[in-house]
Amino acid sequence: MKTDSRKTFPVVATSDRRSLDREWRNVGGLIVPQPCTGEVVYIHPAMNRRIRVNGRKKQSCATVLSKLNQLLRDGMTADMALVRRA
Repeated sequence: MKTDSRKTFPVVATSDRRSLDREWRNVGGLIVPQPCTGEVVYIHPAMNRRIRVNGRKKQSCATVLSKLNQLLRDGMTADMALVRRA
């Protein structure tokens, strides 16, 4: 029998933004609402750019979802984010 040597990582696949926001905060991310524009900015210490999305839509943004899955694939957790920030 052939065994697969690749590790499997949890994949977040949701269209609900509340659960996406919860997972984003669990990996050490920060969500900042922008006043008067209705936009929301997703920030993470492991990223060098911010992700800006429309905050009025309740659907999850594909850009944020793919970045979250990338952070999970890289093994980024909230503890690692705090260490990396210092």
